[in-house]
Amino acid sequence: MTHSPCNDRKGPRYQADPAWSVWTISHRLKSFAACLWPREKPLYTTLPRHSPSIRLLHIYPGKPGQEIRTVLSLARLDDDLPNYEALSYEWNLRPGHRSIICNGHSKPIPTNLFEALDRLRDPKRIRVIWVDNICIHQADEAEKNLQVRQMDQVYQRASRVIVWLGIDEYKEAHRAFSTICTFVNAQENPDAPVAFYTSGKLRSYMIECIHTPPPQDSMDWVNVMALFINTWFTRMWVLQEIALARNAVITWGGAEIDWQILGRAVEHIRDSPLLNGRMDSRGLQNAFIMYNLGKLQQGEQKGTQPFLHLLDLSRSFDVTESKDKIFGLLGFSAIGLIPGKSSPWFEIPKYNRSVPEIYTTVAHQVLHQQQSLDILSYASHTEDDLSDRTDLPSWVPNWDPKKIVYPMTAFLERNKHQAGNFKKTDVIPCQDPDILRVKGIMIDEVIDATLPCLLKDVKDSTQALRDLLEWCTQQGLQPSTLAMTLTAGRDKNDTLLVNKQEHVGNLCAFLQQLKVSWLQDAWPVEASALDKFSKENGKAEAFEEALWRFSIHRSAFMTKSGKLGLGPGAIRKGDLLVVLWGGQVPYILRRGTEGENWYHFIGECYIEGLMNGEVGTHLEEGQGYAEDVFELR
Repeated sequence: MTHSPCNDRKGPRYQADPAWSVWTISHRLKSFAACLWPREKPLYTTLPRHSPSIRLLHIYPGKPGQEIRTVLSLARLDDDLPNYEALSYEWNLRPGHRSIICNGHSKPIPTNLFEALDRLRDPKRIRVIWVDNICIHQADEAEKNLQVRQMDQVYQRASRVIVWLGIDEYKEAHRAFSTICTFVNAQENPDAPVAFYTSGKLRSYMIECIHTPPPQDSMDWVNVMALFINTWFTRMWVLQEIALARNAVITWGGAEIDWQILGRAVEHIRDSPLLNGRMDSRGLQNAFIMYNLGKLQQGEQKGTQPFLHLLDLSRSFDVTESKDKIFGLLGFSAIGLIPGKSSPWFEIPKYNRSVPEIYTTVAHQVLHQQQSLDILSYASHTEDDLSDRTDLPSWVPNWDPKKIVYPMTAFLERNKHQAGNFKKTDVIPCQDPDILRVKGIMIDEVIDATLPCLLKDVKDSTQALRDLLEWCTQQGLQPSTLAMTLTAGRDKNDTLLVNKQEHVGNLCAFLQQLKVSWLQDAWPVEASALDKFSKENGKAEAFEEALWRFSIHRSAFMTKSGKLGLGPGAIRKGDLLVVLWGGQVPYILRRGTEGENWYHFIGECYIEGLMNGEVGTHLEEGQGYAEDVFELR
């Protein structure tokens, strides 16, 4: 298994077409003529309206540094579509613009794209690619709206997707790819000989033969770390570009590696606690998401994913336009990950609508699709910002937030809390799309809360974390209640806790790690037994990771009835604790304008004794609860 330097011109994309049809000959003659007499055609002509069409970019032969000459041709997205490759890249990786010749016109394009075209053009043959910046008329909003809707087909129909990571300014690519290939070989086929190469284009740069992967603490992994901090891995649109690809190659400067090899390396890295901890980054996490979504296209993991799941996965990807948090996912209907575009419940919003309109429309559609209130878990407020959020209803998630809160809900039935399962979701119709009316029960009122716990790194036990634990242990509660609440009843892998005693041991081990006297100070009577149990069974790092996952940007709180809870960072005294039918978890609401019967939605929460449908039993037994309608705005 190896990677290659991209200058070997014997790959399948350079082979001659098996048959020269009349259409092909005519098409190429027109392209050649356009290059000879470029001023006879404008830069852009209107795309046909009667059939789905795209433009393709023909890059004429040339050597590095020479003027880049190209022409655009029209192609229909049907069975006669000519062979082409699609480019995936980041527009603004490098500052500034440089110009190419396109249809005889001087056209400025982003520097990173210019360098990609200069790198990819063949010295002898025309190369045909699709690239959004040039093939879509960026000044034509109507065209952009149409082209965005069919980008899934563009990437799915391409013979190959080329991912361009940039020019490899610090000469890290070859070593990184060599390390990755050797690592995958060692994990999957340790008896196979390890391949390596020298770059024909860069004779002075020799690629060292790596017969075994470097030690996991070796500096050789720094080059791999540099790969995953490339900002391409954080772009929203690349999620569908790479997952929809029939095959793909990662190109970084003078080196390339097959996407499947890189994806398998990511899985093996995540299986290694040392490597995963060392290289933990958003890029690595996102690469894992991309690779596994691609598996669904290849049929390795059959099954349809709810659109809400895709929205959740994509929260760690960046966009320039907030509406692209939605439009960047619509292509997944092409491979069955979400219901098809003709599905009766799914209406594709128009791209020219405002972000609040788009997000609210999608929220209603997800509510209708799932027949649950799971989407509310993504609308938790991390700070008291409701007065500034006048453009978006409080119950509608902002899919382009500054801070990401890990949800307490789950998608697998066996892994769900059951707080509101006594009755089915009951959404009462309302003509105003900004209003959500649901049924449930008011349970309690908040009387005190901590400041939000702000953590930057799973390894960083900050003063904020200590303050959270100090406050909670001073409430006179049992260790089991504290352990369950601070991690939302889940372990570090987001699985519902089965062995609660083990979790208590993990909590105690972690407290002892922070301060030796913590158990004695908090639970003097049980301290000796807890200390012994934690030393025999406790894993401090397991509790720390779960605590970081579920406590970040959240606050602990106490209710009038003496319940400890973990809730949204924006929670404050006087907020209300409710259970709504169809919700996996309880929620926190805040009364709206005085004298009016409506509420702000503050966020989801965890309360011991409410997570398994106990409210339904209390309601049946007439224990003072009454069903009500809650209007959320």
